[in-house]
Amino acid sequence: GWTVLTPDNRGVGASDAPRPPYRMTDLADDLVAVLEDAAVGPTVLVGLSLGGMIVQHLAVRRPELVAGLVLASTAAGHSRRERPRLGFLVDLTRSMFGDRRAAAALQRQLVHPHTLARRPDLFAAWDREAAAEPLRWAGFVGQLCAAAGHGIDAELRQLRCPVEILAGDGDAIIPPANSHRLAALIPGARLTILPDTGHAFPLEAPRAIPETSTALRCPPRV
Repeated sequence: GWTVLTPDNRGVGASDAPRPPYRMTDLADDLVAVLEDAAVGPTVLVGLSLGGMIVQHLAVRRPELVAGLVLASTAAGHSRRERPRLGFLVDLTRSMFGDRRAAAALQRQLVHPHTLARRPDLFAAWDREAAAEPLRWAGFVGQLCAAAGHGIDAELRQLRCPVEILAGDGDAIIPPANSHRLAALIPGARLTILPDTGHAFPLEAPRAIPETSTALRCPPRV
């Protein structure tokens, strides 16, 4: 019963990759353009990691477009959040150059420490998609710039839409302390910490986001 829109951010997929830097407000305005073009009305926005940062900015800037938010594995801003380990950024960059060892290390950081031992083929489809999509450095650098400039702590107190916050208890990239911070900032927000999952928890607990979105009791649109 859900209609799902999955836009590509600028710099990835089939979207254009203009020169960096990108700002988080640029990415939010891109998403506004998608929603207005689709003419779907107030919408439940689901954002994971960088996507969660983008939809925070959209909800603050254009609250009339938002029926509810699901904020997954994300943070309110860089000034207060626990930072990811430097090794993550190193492995991310090296993997973009085709370094397989770095890619394997990156995948280990994306999920709970025990997950790959139980499900060694978890990233098979991910690897196929990554191999089929050419890297565009303008997009990669631009999105890193947007994430580095993210900071919206004070503005989040203005939100009045229903908000569900999800995080994996083993998230090594954006530690769950950030989700606790989000829940403290946003009036009425509900926080769920998912056991035995990491940053990419939809791979490990694929029903978590659909069930949480339904719990918002909003019109059936995403």
